[in-house]
Amino acid sequence: MACHPSGITFDVVGIRASSNGRSCENHECCGAVLEEDMVIRIREEQVMIDGKEQKALAAYRVSRGIDTCKVGFTRRHLLTQG
Repeated sequence: MACHPSGITFDVVGIRASSNGRSCENHECCGAVLEEDMVIRIREEQVMIDGKEQKALAAYRVSRGIDTCKVGFTRRHLLTQG
């Protein structure tokens, strides 16, 4: 049985926004479908910020082992530049 490691937490921000890919054909705002104990996956991707491409850590809802909707992002300080 999988379990969450104790003491490891982080914030997913922007779950109530529908910008930056957080909207799809099924949901006006994909973060609105999140519920307690849902699984999310964090993926590094490139996003446009002020007209400049930058790295970001996006949070995707997981359903039946498949990444579905982008629901938000982690805070920028969790991203290591390298």
